[in-house]
Amino acid sequence: MSTTLSPKEAESARFPVPVLPIARYRFSFVAEDAVVFPAMAGSAWRGVLGHALKRTVCVTRAPVCAGCLLQYSCSYPYIFETPPPRASRKMRRYRTVPHPYILDTRGCDGQNIAPGQAVAIGLTLVGRGNQHLPYLIHALTRGAEHGIGRGRGRLVLAEVVQESMAGPSAPGARIYAPGEALSAAGPKTPDNLAMPLSGASLIFETPLRVKREGRFVAAEALAFADLFGSLLRRISMLMEFHGEAPLETDFAALMALARRVELGERQLHWKEEGRYSSRQKALMRIGGIVGVAVLPGDMPAALWPYVWLGQWVHAGHLTTMGFGGYRIAVTDTLDPQEYHGRRMSESP
Repeated sequence: MSTTLSPKEAESARFPVPVLPIARYRFSFVAEDAVVFPAMAGSAWRGVLGHALKRTVCVTRAPVCAGCLLQYSCSYPYIFETPPPRASRKMRRYRTVPHPYILDTRGCDGQNIAPGQAVAIGLTLVGRGNQHLPYLIHALTRGAEHGIGRGRGRLVLAEVVQESMAGPSAPGARIYAPGEALSAAGPKTPDNLAMPLSGASLIFETPLRVKREGRFVAAEALAFADLFGSLLRRISMLMEFHGEAPLETDFAALMALARRVELGERQLHWKEEGRYSSRQKALMRIGGIVGVAVLPGDMPAALWPYVWLGQWVHAGHLTTMGFGGYRIAVTDTLDPQEYHGRRMSESP
């Protein structure tokens, strides 16, 4: 006996909601010395974390991870180099795949921290990346104690808080402090609760760097499809390599829908950031799009889960340093099921 799906059920099967468990952690430190952070503190924190993690977990002391006996079981290459699994069907031509972490260091950018002053950074871990949290806590603790920024000012870890996935205003829970046992909750996929009834605003808080035909898109030229294409690729790759199961959806149809969506009123501009490259021994200028753009209220519902999830995973290039971060401001909302039924008829 065959079962006939309703149009709504058929569309839900064609465009399933992405499932990607995520956890956000907030690390609070107290300065032992004066700490002078560069304008782009994410680069400095990434360097501190990477060097400390390698010192912590590398037991072979091999000069490079490629070819090491432990390359596919060690925390350092998984977090920082992220090679494709040997049996992977995707991205076999690439040496690395999207990393499972994102740093949020906006509270440090360009700051001069006095001794005794508190400072905090955020760390988002995706999927299986959360299994490496104890090593990352240890590495950030030791790295901060060795010093960061100009003059290598030292910081002491005070506590780690796991943020609530219910929203920025929801209270988090302390999961670790020096001398205490770690008590982290498991990661979860953010609830897809807020559906826009009359549109929503995308607030790009850190520079967004997305490409079209091999070139970075300027602020005045940004199209919704540029953002959505980046999100679709990134989320599918994160699910493939760090999640519970790969994304099975109609990619071409989703992109066709995205090309129909036009951003409304916008106040976007290109912002340059500077960071010192230890490899090139020079200051590098890196830019991206920041500001606000309005999403239309009639955006197809199949696109919404990716845009919503993007608030946690970011979009574009340099996401590990916190680039491509945005949040969504929604004023009017509609029940997800009602919205789903109202807009699914617009699929190609």
